[in-house]
Amino acid sequence: MLFGALLVATVVLAGANTARAAGVTLLVNGEDVTVDAEPYLKNGRTMVPVKFIADKLGYKSEWVAATKQVKLSRGGDVLWLQVGSTTMYKGAHKTTRVPLDAAPEIQNDRTMVPAKAVTEAFGGSVSWEPTAKVASVITYKAEPFPKKEIVVGLIPSQEAQALADKAKPFAEKLQNHLKLPVKVYVGTDYTATIEAMGAKQVDVGMFGPQSYVLAHDRGYADVLLASVRNGSKTYRSQIVVAKDAPFQSLKDLKGKKIAFVDPASTSGYTYPLAMLIEAGLDPEKDVTLVEAGGHDKTILALLRGDVDAAFSFDDARDIVEKADPNVKKKTRILAKSDPIPNDVMSVRSDLSPYWKAKLKEAFKVLALTEDGKKDLKAIYNIDGFADAKDSEYDIVRRTFRLLKKS
Repeated sequence: MLFGALLVATVVLAGANTARAAGVTLLVNGEDVTVDAEPYLKNGRTMVPVKFIADKLGYKSEWVAATKQVKLSRGGDVLWLQVGSTTMYKGAHKTTRVPLDAAPEIQNDRTMVPAKAVTEAFGGSVSWEPTAKVASVITYKAEPFPKKEIVVGLIPSQEAQALADKAKPFAEKLQNHLKLPVKVYVGTDYTATIEAMGAKQVDVGMFGPQSYVLAHDRGYADVLLASVRNGSKTYRSQIVVAKDAPFQSLKDLKGKKIAFVDPASTSGYTYPLAMLIEAGLDPEKDVTLVEAGGHDKTILALLRGDVDAAFSFDDARDIVEKADPNVKKKTRILAKSDPIPNDVMSVRSDLSPYWKAKLKEAFKVLALTEDGKKDLKAIYNIDGFADAKDSEYDIVRRTFRLLKKS
């Protein structure tokens, strides 16, 4: 990562924060950023607090009172800014002169520097999405994508061709944003999409929690973002039965036939199986499990009378209403799981920091546009994205391990 690019990122974003009250979203490497001091305009130049640069990026900041200079340093990277001077210097011995179009100054005990001049001096990847009012900066040095196209992989949580068709409009917007061809891939099952990422045939994976955990723990994927629905980063699994079925508790499912989604499905297999075990049932002996291949398909199997109960996410019946508008009148939810971390936008582990940041930024930006919101809603009923960490999915790992031990 270039020192200059880091500096550019923070300064530009701080400058953009002048309009934060007007609803501007600020991103650095795809992550939301807040600024601790208000920038201002002076003679058409956006002035920003230099201390924010040091604090945000981990640089040591030194104020040299005798000469009214600020020294920013980390490792061998050094930058000198002089209050009242339109020249800044790079290097420990000030070997490189960089002209400024406005001089740093002190305001309310803060040293303020011109954003535009620093940006031009050091370069960097800066973008502005006017429709969604998103200012975004990538601090890593730009580099070509390692393939001719980006492939976005989806797990077949619903009918594969229908899902691929729903994803195409968003893929086209992603292609326009990244200026690189984008294709959609839907695996024949959950494992196929996971292994396609492992084989580098898929670059971005829209995975359920367990699929992500499997991909990550095999060294295939890293988390970029978590999906948000109804303002939450969690969801639940459900077990659905017919409206007039006699079942009052999970114990009543003993001896019955149950449709599940896929062995790699979190809400369509792992969590509901754990619920059965907690209720005292042995999934291998006490019930008959039938793989349906999709959340919609488990509900449809229940409606046809092929099974007595169905595992799915809450509420998968919404995606069945087109096929049967009365699905919620014909069925009821027998039980729901504890909260589960939402599905994941993940990326190949071996991609560079630049492309991980660029893809994260792209999904965040598009999710803030009206058309992007509609596309994501159609694909997986996603309202938006939030920053996420791999550790947030440890609960899924623990549940999966407990299930395997039982």
